[in-house]
Amino acid sequence: MIGQALAAVLLLLFTVVAFAGTPPEAADERDEETGNFIDRTHQAWSRRVTALGVMLDRLFGGEDFIPDHSSYIRTRSTLLLREQGSDLEFRLRARVTLPNTERRLSLILESEDDHRFDRAAGPEPAPPALLRSSGDSGFTAGLRYLKDLSDAVNLDVDAGVRLRRALPDPFVRVRLGRSFYPGAWEVRPSEELYWREHRGAGARTVLLVQRPLPGPRFFRAVSEYDWVYRERRAYLAHDFIVTHQFDPLHAVQANIGLRGETDTTRLESWFVNIGWRRNVYKNWLFVELRPEVLFERERDFQGEPRLFFTLEAYFGDMPWPKTEG
Repeated sequence: MIGQALAAVLLLLFTVVAFAGTPPEAADERDEETGNFIDRTHQAWSRRVTALGVMLDRLFGGEDFIPDHSSYIRTRSTLLLREQGSDLEFRLRARVTLPNTERRLSLILESEDDHRFDRAAGPEPAPPALLRSSGDSGFTAGLRYLKDLSDAVNLDVDAGVRLRRALPDPFVRVRLGRSFYPGAWEVRPSEELYWREHRGAGARTVLLVQRPLPGPRFFRAVSEYDWVYRERRAYLAHDFIVTHQFDPLHAVQANIGLRGETDTTRLESWFVNIGWRRNVYKNWLFVELRPEVLFERERDFQGEPRLFFTLEAYFGDMPWPKTEG
């Protein structure tokens, strides 16, 4: 089953790469028709996503209606290869922004873990969370309230329901963050209070420190302290990331991460990986390869080599540049 899925994913990737790399003057009429069909299909879906945001904005925004095109759908298929076998995972995330509502609401639909380490970064590589999350996966539907309290301070409030094993799990979350800019650095602490039916109340503190480096490189360090009241323990994470950007849609990223818990006050795992990511068709289809070595306490910190292969597609408005290739 995994072998068939891998063959299908690789066949799709090679087909797309071959088509994207063919010069227009060398393409025959059939290839041109196929490309036009792919473009028309993608554009149609993008218009539908954007139109849904416009429709809901018109419904909630009253007479002061101004269209906004920041709604999108992202689909992501990730294949994990390791010594024990293979795993294939499909995820979906959709956001419909309602910018003219009085309270700046966004509708969020996603099949992703609600965790910062499972957030892709558009054209930049993103550390995969496959088989590294706490098992808190499911489908989420909710509303998000966003407000900029000042140029450097913002507030967001989420409320919704997550389906976990077909059971509803309501949640509420309030997060406040502020940025400071000492020189070329950005230092951004944020505090979050949350409540979930299955997990109870908790508090999460995140410290983000980042700055540009000489050349097209960028450094980021992220530290997180997540206290779960019901469990009487905290989960800790530290990531150190350096990204080198070849162009707006092509980058490579090195990541060293550590994970721990406070009930035993010890390191549970650490990993090092390097991710390469680029567009393989226009500005909406991306591929990412990320080899990794994982060291876990339960394996006496013996290195486990792993390889992540991700194929990701965006529909809707993208904030990065358009391209013809």
